[in-house]
Amino acid sequence: MVVCRLSRRVEAEHPPGVAGRGCRYLFGCRAFQRCDFVANIRNISGFVSLAAIGNRRQVGTVGFEHQVVELHFAYGIGQPALFEGHHTADAEQEVAALLQLPVGVGVFGEGVENTPQAQPFFAGGLRFRFDSAAHIFPGRPRDSHKGTFGSVLAVAGSAFYRGAALLAAEGALRTGAGIVTLASVEPVVSAAAARLPECCLCPCRAGAEGGISPENVPLLRRQKATVLLLGPGLGGTAQSAARAAETQALVQQLLPGFAGSAVLDADGLNAAAQLLAEEAAFPHPAGELIVTPHPGEMARLTGLSAAQINADREGTALRYAQAWNAVVVLKGARTVVAAPDGRVRVNPTGNPGLSRGGSGDVLAGMPAALLACRLPAYEAAACAVYLHGAAADRAAAVHGEYGMLPHDILPELGRMFAEHQR
Repeated sequence: MVVCRLSRRVEAEHPPGVAGRGCRYLFGCRAFQRCDFVANIRNISGFVSLAAIGNRRQVGTVGFEHQVVELHFAYGIGQPALFEGHHTADAEQEVAALLQLPVGVGVFGEGVENTPQAQPFFAGGLRFRFDSAAHIFPGRPRDSHKGTFGSVLAVAGSAFYRGAALLAAEGALRTGAGIVTLASVEPVVSAAAARLPECCLCPCRAGAEGGISPENVPLLRRQKATVLLLGPGLGGTAQSAARAAETQALVQQLLPGFAGSAVLDADGLNAAAQLLAEEAAFPHPAGELIVTPHPGEMARLTGLSAAQINADREGTALRYAQAWNAVVVLKGARTVVAAPDGRVRVNPTGNPGLSRGGSGDVLAGMPAALLACRLPAYEAAACAVYLHGAAADRAAAVHGEYGMLPHDILPELGRMFAEHQR
């Protein structure tokens, strides 16, 4: 549902040079004024313009009544949203009804040219604030226990990529999962025992190139978990054809039979791409699915080029979210999160310091944890992407974009939760 609430209605004088009498002014709330985007709802009748008033204030004028309306906007499902200013057809009708106007309200960002454009749907440059997420991240109940926050089974890692599994597992731990179990081969399990004493371990028999053998599937199915994280560091064609085939078997056998929700990442996505190339259906658990491709992985999944994908990131993510019935997290600068029901978000956080191996592994564990904490997949993905980038921005402020490392994100993530009493 779209929440769009009138904060107050007051009489005010007209700002000099903005509009004459008989006009309605639409003031943005404090957070609304900080938005760095332009989103115009379809203009069926009336005209919307923009002007600044005082310090960082902006106002739209509509040639109807003589009054000022201050609005608070929040968009989401059943609660205030993560991103401010995302407009759908529902929001269009809600705004029109609240203002008793024909459809045609414009919403503007600071410093943006005030020419209205007929645009029924806009998904770019949306602004998220952590304090808006207080409704998404409720305080942990005093009588809660580890089962309250779910359990994540991370099937990850290989002899070639030991760190990927550890970063993903710690990402899940730092984002609030009640229990995280890492299923991997012995060298990875040994490293996890030394680095992550909070992580439960499921030692697996090694297969080709030191990866997890498909012989472990019965063992993995016996693990009690509400969320499956599958893919980080499993290995694939970069090691050998045999390794790629075993990873494909893991994806094909584990994902469709899993009773909960899942996150599919990295080599798990490459295995899914091979299944699609063989005209098999996209593997899907019984619950919700989040996929986290970068443009190269998205190219293998879709058959498009990376250039084609980057030319229309929002459209591509949305199209395949609907085709695969999955939440698509299309990574990169301004990561896109798209849901099968048509919702799309563009994340504003993050920096080039994330452009190194391991950053995506940290991210993969985060939506898995939020799914375990019972957030819906779309909200879990959007929250994880925002928090990952925001923590990376803080890490860059300490270490620099050249000097920061993916594991520097993890303590900053904890500090962010602490600062907001979460």
